[in-house]
Amino acid sequence: MSYRLQLNKDFNFEDVINLLDYFQKLGVEYLYLSPILQARKNSMHGYDVFDFTKVNEELGGEEKFKELAKKAKEKGLKIIVDIVPNHMALENPYLMDILKNGKNSKYSNFFDIEGDKIVLPILGEPLKEALSQNKLKIEEEGREKFLDYYGLKLPLQGEGNSIKELLEKQNYILTYWKDFEKINYRRFFDVNGLIALREENRNVFEAVHSKIFELVSKGYIQAIRVDHIDGLLKPKEYLEWLREKVGKDVLIYVEKILSSNEKLRKEWPINGTTGYDFLRDINLLFIDRDNEEIFKQIYEEFVGEELIEAINKRKAKEDVIKQLFEGDIIRVSNQIEKLTGKNYRLDIEKFLPCMEVYRTYIDEQDISWEDLEEIKKAIECSPRILTLISNKKAMMYLQELEDPIMAKGYEDTFLYRDNTLISLNEVGSDRKFGITCEEFHVRNIEREELWSKTMITTSTHDTKFSEDVRARLNALSRIPKEWKEKVFYWNLIAQKYKRNGNPSRNDEYRLYQALLGSFTEFSEEYEKRIINYMIKAVREEKIKTSWVNVNEEYENDLINFIRNILKDQEFLNSFIPFWKKINRAGAINSVSQTILKVTSPGLPDTYQGNETLTYLLVDPDNRIKVDFNKLKQKLEEVIRENPKELLKSVEDGRLKLYVTWKLLNFRKENPEFFKGYSPILIKGEKNANFCSFERNNLIVLAPLNPFDLSFENTEIEIQNKVKNIITDEEGKVEELIKDFPFGVFIKL
Repeated sequence: MSYRLQLNKDFNFEDVINLLDYFQKLGVEYLYLSPILQARKNSMHGYDVFDFTKVNEELGGEEKFKELAKKAKEKGLKIIVDIVPNHMALENPYLMDILKNGKNSKYSNFFDIEGDKIVLPILGEPLKEALSQNKLKIEEEGREKFLDYYGLKLPLQGEGNSIKELLEKQNYILTYWKDFEKINYRRFFDVNGLIALREENRNVFEAVHSKIFELVSKGYIQAIRVDHIDGLLKPKEYLEWLREKVGKDVLIYVEKILSSNEKLRKEWPINGTTGYDFLRDINLLFIDRDNEEIFKQIYEEFVGEELIEAINKRKAKEDVIKQLFEGDIIRVSNQIEKLTGKNYRLDIEKFLPCMEVYRTYIDEQDISWEDLEEIKKAIECSPRILTLISNKKAMMYLQELEDPIMAKGYEDTFLYRDNTLISLNEVGSDRKFGITCEEFHVRNIEREELWSKTMITTSTHDTKFSEDVRARLNALSRIPKEWKEKVFYWNLIAQKYKRNGNPSRNDEYRLYQALLGSFTEFSEEYEKRIINYMIKAVREEKIKTSWVNVNEEYENDLINFIRNILKDQEFLNSFIPFWKKINRAGAINSVSQTILKVTSPGLPDTYQGNETLTYLLVDPDNRIKVDFNKLKQKLEEVIRENPKELLKSVEDGRLKLYVTWKLLNFRKENPEFFKGYSPILIKGEKNANFCSFERNNLIVLAPLNPFDLSFENTEIEIQNKVKNIITDEEGKVEELIKDFPFGVFIKL
């Protein structure tokens, strides 16, 4: 199993070293580290890389990393490192050299920049205002002049009687950060502060990876996680180069979001994805698909038919293109016009919202059948794009826009607009309302046959909710009538707290689900967390407010609404008893989900802290510091407990931790059991309430309906006497699950 750690200045290599005994005892095999190279000062995540030649000093530097790797090896632990090939922090030294030397810079081919001068959207106001308010200042260091803007120092060339005149002579143009149509460099999605690299240039590839390759070659790193593979011009070629450099024994995982009908490219020399496909599948397994229509009806009745019609995937993508990506469309259409002599800007704007996958992979060698099929689905929106397909270079430029529009339009806009059941609105989700156990089996068999070492996960640093929030909300899908009664009652209670009709009924509907999914107890800290979450949600939604155009009145009304209902006794008298019911059901779902993850084909991954029940919201909430001292103490206590007793108080998270510890260590010590995959048939009255499979004499049985754990009038096709690894009890399966419904059995 891998264990994902988010490193930063407050949780560094030394802290990880001090936790090695805990990870070893838990049963971890791989420590899965967030980016370790030098990032921006005070970076809390490491994806804003500043210098690829150094290990991050704020994490402890190179020697401390080597010490960590050596001590981990002594404990039987290997290292996975997250690398960021697609982008860097905008103010990096390589770009500064380009700003100083222009086309003569030795780094001139490092970045995707259209035109002779790079437009820097770093100003908090239009340039005229910045100049009139004297926010731009000239400073000297040694013999060199710099332009200072709130501590950001840009090189200056030439002479001038005023800053305005001097700016006209530079290799860059300063502009207001909201002037998206002027941006002429490729970004990471819509983040102005992250500039994209041209990894298709071999010298860039070698420079960017020099330190990582050195650490791999000396044995400090055993596996690599590639961030945002879809951002690259030539993903396949990049991965071939990477495999060539690190060798066949180093595992390579790519952050790749697959749609439910999309297959990972067999020709990529990798070991699998980072697990969003498994996350989607296992999440859907716990949703009652028979209640899809009634849930849609409840939602429509609550928010209104008119709004339902406005919640549209294509429109969400069209909105983000207009708001955030005009400059990117212009840049790519200019690149394509140079190749074809024709302007495709309007065609590109129509085509991109109709794509159903994150991107296609046409390259200079060929066009695959899969790519043609995906383009065919979208071509009705923009038939003229057909004339581009034969120009592979043009299509390669266009493809680099597919992923940002999908991510920001679908994932970060549409999935905040449609709140039918928000546990569906996860990274990689296609919003299918549940799958059967049979469908889950098919996808697991495919992993075992094609990608047996792929990562399988349930939470990451980028998920919109931690796995246990989703597990709670999925339980709602089984009791739609109760949910309807509660949500309409809460709406009546809360009417008195609305100002100007705010918040909208759609945002109110999301709030009640978010409260049910994340609440543990009332505190000022929790109030702050749920407010921060809701503000982010409504800004991403881009209907009443947004990051670009903040509607302070609406946001203040929303904040006031949240604070009031959290203190309203009538609301709490109704909410708390219902929450307790959902809380227990969600905890049972979480234990089942953990069992299925740890025993399924692939490399199970746990995100920091999620070995016990953890109710986190979207980042930065899900990147908060983990109390490992508390976890260490908890683990020492639970390993001496009887799991049957822990089931009685499943809501406290101890059973989830116990099951994680027990199964991870069993898997680590008995790898021979985790091969092959055969579905086990369950017959009878409650067959849909359980999911079961066998792997080389290891039998897994997990309940899917937390409100009905009985096995009455139901049969499972296992005749052998078995031993439950979790409880250490022996007997027939039907007998063993009467008072403990979770089973990981070995045949006796």
